[in-house]
Amino acid sequence: VEDFFHVVDEIGRGSCGIVRRVIDKNSGNQYACKFIQYSDLATRDELVQELEILALLDHANVVQVVDGYENKKRLAIVMEIVTGGELLQRLVTEDSLTESEVAYYIRQLLIALEYMHSNNVIHLDLKPENLHLSNQTTDELKLIDFGYSRLFHPLRKLHVKYATPEFCSPEVVIDDTITPATDVWNVGILTYLLLSGISPFYRETHKKTLADIRDGMWEFDAQAFADISAESRDFISKLLQTDPK
Repeated sequence: VEDFFHVVDEIGRGSCGIVRRVIDKNSGNQYACKFIQYSDLATRDELVQELEILALLDHANVVQVVDGYENKKRLAIVMEIVTGGELLQRLVTEDSLTESEVAYYIRQLLIALEYMHSNNVIHLDLKPENLHLSNQTTDELKLIDFGYSRLFHPLRKLHVKYATPEFCSPEVVIDDTITPATDVWNVGILTYLLLSGISPFYRETHKKTLADIRDGMWEFDAQAFADISAESRDFISKLLQTDPK
């Protein structure tokens, strides 16, 4: 990657690698580059799968991949740079979001998911950290981090054993077949969170969180939802169904 880009400052860091800002040596355009070290072929295959899935997608609300490079057990994925920060940070900064603002963001997310699902891609890691804004002056949503994404084949059973506990779906908890409905469950959690600032499945332990998700044990916080419309409550209730069928 260093042959084609100037590698500049670090703009993000996670369990799977470091994200740095890079500048194309020819055009001068700026991008984000995710550098990931791997130690075994299984991990490499997962990283390549993420790159291949991103390469399949071309949508305004999905982060765009530019290229990928591999050298000495390091994979570099060059993507469009997203500088608006996490959507949740806007909630924190503004103290609260109106229902119409939340509806605007959730609509963008649903449009992105409709596009992804029509291309047989399931995200499987929808959580606040993966919802960003394109830049500081826009309300355009960008869905990022496809490290857990999978290609969905209707005639093949797909099972997964990972996810952030609060954002697991019931079928993940009980190791049932995964479908696009798994992403839809997460939209319900995200809508609840953006409207109230509270996670519907935050518990003292992961064990309790997973048990309540499995059993569909949640409720609207009386104070947080006192002024939220019946339509928004109904929308959330319809999404947080334990049986995706």
